[in-house]
Amino acid sequence: MPKSHRYQLTPYGLRVAAIITKVAGRVLDPAIARCRDAPPSPVGTMWRRFEQSLDAIVERAGIAA
Repeated sequence: MPKSHRYQLTPYGLRVAAIITKVAGRVLDPAIARCRDAPPSPVGTMWRRFEQSLDAIVERAGIAA
């Protein structure tokens, strides 16, 4: 929509959003939970470092969690 901060979601965009949401819920979220709760491993260590870095970026930016 010209000269506004609005957008119109296309049918294709809606399908992409739905797929991403389903993948996140069914694949990524369980995998991330396993990394977080797993015994120390290279992947788990990298994930924890990523979370700490992301938390620091969010805090510096003043974004509410």
